[in-house]
Amino acid sequence: MAFFERFNFWFRGSKEYKAVEELIEESRIDGGYLLLLILSSIIITIGLVVGQISIVIGGMLIAPLLFPILSLGLSFTALNLKGVKRALNGIFVSTITVVAVAFLVANFLEGAEFRGQQILISLSPNFLSFLIAFFSGMAASFAWINEKHSVALPGVAIAVALVPPLCATGIALAINSPAFVENFFLVYLLNLAGVVLSSMLIFSLLGSSKIKKAQEQALERQSKME
Repeated sequence: MAFFERFNFWFRGSKEYKAVEELIEESRIDGGYLLLLILSSIIITIGLVVGQISIVIGGMLIAPLLFPILSLGLSFTALNLKGVKRALNGIFVSTITVVAVAFLVANFLEGAEFRGQQILISLSPNFLSFLIAFFSGMAASFAWINEKHSVALPGVAIAVALVPPLCATGIALAINSPAFVENFFLVYLLNLAGVVLSSMLIFSLLGSSKIKKAQEQALERQSKME
């Protein structure tokens, strides 16, 4: 108990309600969100095809997919069914969008020389990638509710591979490779699970009742604005 009280000290003075409200807003699937998601998917897919990891990293930095996933962890922590449905819908729409965009880009670049074999081979489902996603999710959740540590979020976006395996899934679909489709999509699911579980751990340290109240207020305000 003393450990959790000491850990909770890190959150004192932070604006939890504001952090929750901002997370709800950032995870909303609107035109701006979809535009960033599509652009990041195009950039990452091109980076995978030409085998340039720097291009892939650039695309990861602007991908907003982390927000609805953190929102799902928040909703599970708060036992908020409305929030869970909203977050799952956002994740579903995002997943389909990324795979579809990557599929179209891969088909458009069909004549280009494919040089990304080594990057794609590195995308394999294993416990290590799950651990990276898990600890990245912890870092993202902690940074989100502590504004002074938000500088760490871009690094987290790079560390946790969410969009690249989805883009790889689209590429595998374009080249008609079912085995690779299954492999890359499993990587995505493992990473998603790691982020959700770790974010639940961090958010629970704030107290589920506090989180639930903040989320309900944020969802109510947003529904009035829509």
